[in-house]
Amino acid sequence: MISTYKVKHLTPDAKKVDISLKILKRTNEKEVTLKKDNSRHRVCTFIAADDTGTINLNIWDDVIDLIHINDKVQIKNGYVREFQGQIYLNIGRFGTIETIGKVTDSPSKSVLESTVKIKDSISKKFGLNLLVKVAEISEIRTVTVKKDNSKHELLDVLVGDETGCVILTLWDKQIPKITGYNTYQINNAYLSEYNGGYRLNISRNGSIHKVDRDISVNLLHNLSLLDV
Repeated sequence: MISTYKVKHLTPDAKKVDISLKILKRTNEKEVTLKKDNSRHRVCTFIAADDTGTINLNIWDDVIDLIHINDKVQIKNGYVREFQGQIYLNIGRFGTIETIGKVTDSPSKSVLESTVKIKDSISKKFGLNLLVKVAEISEIRTVTVKKDNSKHELLDVLVGDETGCVILTLWDKQIPKITGYNTYQINNAYLSEYNGGYRLNISRNGSIHKVDRDISVNLLHNLSLLDV
């Protein structure tokens, strides 16, 4: 039995579901009458997601007013039912839902305070938090990893700030995070040596997301072209 679920694990008969989700969308609220006691209730279906997929989330009565777009919620002891070919996650009488934060495109104050500039990243190399803008995007290519012959998609992106630039290599599920020539907050990245210069990589527990900010890029100081 899986105690902490991901959306991809949910089946029409799943019970005792503990899961963390981001609220993406709210549909129209409606009023329903329960047959067993003729009581009337409000019900609203939210679209929620984690990094594996999306799910319909039914919320009832006054709890509806406590749930907002971009909220991160923790659900405990939920259950899943199928209706008209779609599955719905429900809280139920013995379940709970708690708002544990809000997911936004803006980096937190603590992340901003720990952000380093491109020119200073060489001295640190690991655990890098960077605020960068995309300058160039290459074509996606497929590579084979020798140790297990597994195939992966790679994308090289030139990113930078006013102090310099570097090639960021993205793998597989990281690739869709780049949606254009925008500014991005990268957390927990590291530099690796490659062909006489450096490449920027995002660690397994790292992240990248777009932010609403415009910064300049210094293309003259390219860490990927420097001699190590």
